Amino acid sequence: MYNTKLIGISGCTNGGKTTLSKSLQKEFISSTFLTQDDYYFPRDSDHLEFISELNSFNFDVISAIDVDKFFYELIDIKNSGKYELIFLDGFLLFEDERVYKMLDKKYFLFLNKQECWLRRISRNYKTADTPNYFDKCVWPEYLKYKEKCDKKYDDIIYIDGSRSISDIFNFVSNEIKSLI
Repeated sequence: MYNTKLIGISGCTNGGKTTLSKSLQKEFISSTFLTQDDYYFPRDSDHLEFISELNSFNFDVISAIDVDKFFYELIDIKNSGKYELIFLDGFLLFEDERVYKMLDKKYFLFLNKQECWLRRISRNYKTADTPNYFDKCVWPEYLKYKEKCDKKYDDIIYIDGSRSISDIFNFVSNEIKSLI
């Protein structure tokens, strides 16, 4: 049985959150990984906001994610005592106060708009972005979230997501080693 530590990794879309989380999971043997990306509501849900001018749902707001399901699955995993570390990844992870209060470490990966855009267009999504989706939804919602985190919390460690993957990994890994 472990006294499980929770590590939150949030920030910009395509900022490196999942890459970092999966790398850390491989590094720390007794760990697991939970991502908000697995908790989107289905397209036929009343929770999704459809933006007609974009012919798209807005997936970049917290209401698009089943935060209760995410939270209760996190509680179940934590209470199982099977893991020393749980890595949580989500572009809006810190929006849920319940999750935020449970986190032992909080990291926020940020990018500038150009880098974010270049990374986003190089990825394959189940549903491709419609024209203007990035400028109308992705980037403005990210800026609102980052501003909220900046103003509301003083214990988040901000990391430039354009740094090398190995630099980011080494920094976070060393911090976690000192935590456990």
